[in-house]
Amino acid sequence: MNKICINSDVHKLIIVYEDDSVVVVNKPKNMLTHHTKYDTDNTVVDYLIHKVNVDEFEDKSRPGIVQRLDRNTTGLMVVAKNIEAYNSLINQISNNTLTKKYLAIVHGKFKKDSLIIKCPIIRSKKNTTKMVVSDDPKAKDATTIIKVLKESNELSLIECTLVTGRTHQIRVHMNFIHHNVLNDPLYGHEDGYKDYDQFLHSYHLSFYHPITKELLEFKSIPDNTFNSVIKYE
Repeated sequence: MNKICINSDVHKLIIVYEDDSVVVVNKPKNMLTHHTKYDTDNTVVDYLIHKVNVDEFEDKSRPGIVQRLDRNTTGLMVVAKNIEAYNSLINQISNNTLTKKYLAIVHGKFKKDSLIIKCPIIRSKKNTTKMVVSDDPKAKDATTIIKVLKESNELSLIECTLVTGRTHQIRVHMNFIHHNVLNDPLYGHEDGYKDYDQFLHSYHLSFYHPITKELLEFKSIPDNTFNSVIKYE
């Protein structure tokens, strides 16, 4: 098993691991994963486009992207360099053999050390920039496993394991159970940390290499701002 641990940098994209099939990066704040109709530069795709066999992908706007992090969610993500690696990683996501764990600082304390949130998610009809928990038949199943790591004052440091990967899943689920992510301007409110937004970090990523089948495991320690609130390590 190949295991790599790095320190996060809030300002720049860091390549953590790279070979002929995949590239693993540590994404900073204020960087989109791919282009949107409103933003067309400074994305993860822009930085990695020269490393990916773009012609092999049907969607040329997001070649190799198998997972997406919100603009101001930091941390680890894997990008496929070719269609063979892409298909393998997509299958691993479907089979839950690609593991994604996040650290979040949220408001309030928990009565239990762990819980599982199983609440379907759909795009809000009132505000299309937001997702909401809903019993609408069109809502997609969403499951988040929560483990409480530390508590300080009226805040908690939690580990979130994604069983599914819906848009804004952790932020939506935490809002639903009234434990909003600290400084989340969309689902909660700003808490005085200017230009930082939500305290949410993709800190653990593991998957089987598409070619060698070796288990690769990566860990990213949150940045100094995150650790100044509740220190992870």
